[in-house]
Amino acid sequence: LIFCVLGTFFLISLNTNIVRNALGLSFCFLFLYYRERKSRWSWMFLLFAVTSHISCLLFIIAYFLSGLFSRKCDWLIIVWFMAVALSVLGIGLEKLPVIGNYIESYNRLNQYLQKTGQNDKYQAGFRLDFTIFNLIFIILGYFAYRKQSKPRYYIMYLMLSIVFVLYYSMPYSDRV
Repeated sequence: LIFCVLGTFFLISLNTNIVRNALGLSFCFLFLYYRERKSRWSWMFLLFAVTSHISCLLFIIAYFLSGLFSRKCDWLIIVWFMAVALSVLGIGLEKLPVIGNYIESYNRLNQYLQKTGQNDKYQAGFRLDFTIFNLIFIILGYFAYRKQSKPRYYIMYLMLSIVFVLYYSMPYSDRV
């Protein structure tokens, strides 16, 4: 947290949104730390995370959903591969029936979708490099998962990876 605050003075080119995202993610990790210790402070960090950056909601939702799937992640790996296939076909979250309607109604996300093609330096759509990088950690995490008694964080990673893969079509989705 201290590094994030002090680092902003040296990285002037960073966008405020990126700093807020990093700060929110730091609060998410503090939430996890205090939540594991059954501390009431965890709820305060949860609130700080969500108010720092709205994308932290994905992290928090994944945390609570991962409690429902305590030892069953094989099907999540299959869902991840299905998400990759959808992404290759150009089908992202914004084209799925229920979620797509929500994205269209949420102005901020809709603005990102409108920027597709306007920035030639940024590649939107299926990203093989991101997919391979993500797959490496899914494989490494799977071996660690097999030895863990509580694989909650691996299940969270899989859930967030599925969302990430389905957001490839949105510009700057790698920053979420």
